[in-house]
This record gives sequence, C-alpha cells and structure tokens, in this order.
Amino acid sequence: MSSNKRVKSIFNIIDDEQNCCSELKINNYKLNWLIKNLELICKTKKILISTKFPGINIDYIQWYIKIELTELNEDNNEGIFKFTIHNTNDIKKQIYFDIFILNLSQEIVKFISNSPNLNTDINWTIRASELYKKLIDNNSQLSQDITIICKLSVVNELTNILQKSLKPLNNTLLSDELLSKIENSFSNESFKDVAFHVEDEVFTAHKLILSLRSSVFTELFHDNMSEQVISFVKIDDINAKIFQRMLLFIYTDKINDLKEFAMDLYCAAEKYKLNNLKIICINNLYETLSCENAIKTLEFADKFAISNLRAESLKFIVSNLPIIRERKEFIELIKTNSQLTIEIFNMFELKDKKLQKENQSQNIILPKTNFIISKTIQSKQTVSRGSVIPFATRQLQMIEKKN
Repeated sequence: MSSNKRVKSIFNIIDDEQNCCSELKINNYKLNWLIKNLELICKTKKILISTKFPGINIDYIQWYIKIELTELNEDNNEGIFKFTIHNTNDIKKQIYFDIFILNLSQEIVKFISNSPNLNTDINWTIRASELYKKLIDNNSQLSQDITIICKLSVVNELTNILQKSLKPLNNTLLSDELLSKIENSFSNESFKDVAFHVEDEVFTAHKLILSLRSSVFTELFHDNMSEQVISFVKIDDINAKIFQRMLLFIYTDKINDLKEFAMDLYCAAEKYKLNNLKIICINNLYETLSCENAIKTLEFADKFAISNLRAESLKFIVSNLPIIRERKEFIELIKTNSQLTIEIFNMFELKDKKLQKENQSQNIILPKTNFIISKTIQSKQTVSRGSVIPFATRQLQMIEKKN
C-alpha cells in the first residue's frame, strides 16, 4: 500500500559542519639596491652581490641578486651584464618578479615576468653598450649611481583553511584575524605610503599603522603632510638593523634577537614611545643578567632611570662581587662613576654586617686587589677623597684584621 507521507530525511540534523578553503600562500618582497660608482666597480670587480632579502628570514629562505660585470663603455658590444635572482637554499620556487633599474629617479631598464618561473636561478642580460647609452644623462654625462628595485612574489605551498561559518565569530577570533592581516602587511608592499632611509637601507611602511602604534609617528606625518603618494623620511640616529626590528614589532608585536639588541631596541622604543617594546626589553635585560653584562646593564638602567632594573643589577653585582671585581668593566666603573661605585660598596658593607650579626660562618669580603683599584682612582682623581677611597681603605683594614 503506497503512502503519500514524506519520509523524514536522515540529514535534517547536522551534528557538525565545516567549510574548507584552499589557497596558495604568496609572499611579496622588495629590495631597493643603490649601487654607487658603477663604472669604477666594473673596472675592479667581476661579480656584485646584493644583500639578502627579506631582512628577516621568512620560511627559512632568502633571496639575492647577483650581477656578473663587464667593462661599461659604449664600444663594448660583446660585453654582457648578466643578472641572476637566486635563493639561499638552492631550491626551485615559483616566482614572479619585476626588476627596475633607475638612473637617479628615471627608469631606464625594466624586466618583468608575466608567468611564474620555476628554477633555482632566474637570469636576464643586457649588453654593456646598451646599458652605457641608457646611463647617459641629459648633459651627455655617464651617471655613476644606479638603483635596482626588485619586487618578488614567491608562490609557496597550497594550504587548506577550515572555516566554521555556522557559528558567529567572537571578538577574539576577529581580533586574531585582524592582527594576522596587519602582520602579513609588513612584507606586502601594497598600499605602503612612507619610505624610511636608514643608513644604506630603505624600509617601507603604512602611515596609518605606524600612527596607531606611536604618537611620535602621528606628529611626524602630520607635520610633513604633502600631496606625494609616498613620503620619504631620513633616519640618522638609529641603525638599519634596529629600525627594521622596531618596524617588525610595530606590525607583529613580536621581536627576535633580544639578547643581542635589547639595549638598542629600548633606545628606539624610547624615541618612538613604544611602551610595550620598552617593557619587553627591560624584562629581557633582567632575565639575562650575568657577570659578563651586569655592569653594562647597571650603567644602562642608571642612564635611563629604569629603577627596578637598576636595583636588580646592583643586587646581582653585590652578590657576585668576588667574580665581577676582576672584570675590566668594574675597574672602569670605579674610575668613571663614583656614585654607582659608592652604592655598590655601601650595599656590600651592609650585606657583610648583616651576615656578621647573624653569626654566619661564610662572610664575603673585598680582597686586597681592590686597594690597587682605589690607588688607581686616587691617581686619576675621578672621585673625591671623602667618598670611595676611604671606604676602600676601611675594607683593606677589615681584611687585614680577619687575616
């Protein structure tokens, strides 16, 4: 017997649903390479190699341009300038590239790939006589300086991204997505509207992102408003490595190589009022305190009035004085900074008195080598007789009594 009643589908209830998106990961990089005195270089060198880029090692691979040189003159029709894009891992990667050679600000040579290249080396050439003619300026003079701009798009692996669309994204997911997009924009040249010239390097960025993170950048861009698409800013008081790491932090809230650059990065963060970066640097300096760097850290904390780090550095030095007193940094501190020297000696004396009161058998005392240091201070006349020298003398007398 047939029935007109519709059978309920077994798919009416969905226990879980996932949406998947497959996409290629593409990294975009840019190199600005200024070459000065090209004609002289061609006479003295056979090969010229650019710096590696990107500056921060992304995906464990970097790129560089190699130029095989020849004599640069208008009669050299046989000579060839050979340009090569190469990666540090000698692996095949799909890449698109745009290469521009500029004479001052005028584009004279352009190489563009319209389809992806899949080789370890990407090569192109230009005859010496042709390049020579392009370098002749309006006054019939050979331009000695050129700029090579390389824009590189690297096609990486295909990734699957799961997307749960049934549930609304909460604020945390939205925040993570936004932060991820800001972080990715650091290595993407799209919409960047400011270029910083630092030493021989050029770093590009987005004014909006920098202004949101630093009031110093806000004032800088406000005071230098112009109708130019890209603004150019010269930075003279920060080196290129530090400025690049500071920019990376602004975009990502992440920082590398702190052990090596913590003090320099703190100075940059102080200038641009990046309080979070300052805190990270201070914490790193505290966590890495050692007998090798304690004096330098103390002087740094004292200079910038970082009270907590200054106090911890003093405690560390006093606790490890039998080792630190032998270091040249400590002897130099005594010669040049009487205030810090007196603080160290006073803290050491208080610690020793406390140990004596507690009737402990282990007492830390300054050995006789410090009397030699006190004589050095006296001969250099770096401190008054009413401060460090009498205390060093009392320490010597205390040692003699105990011996």
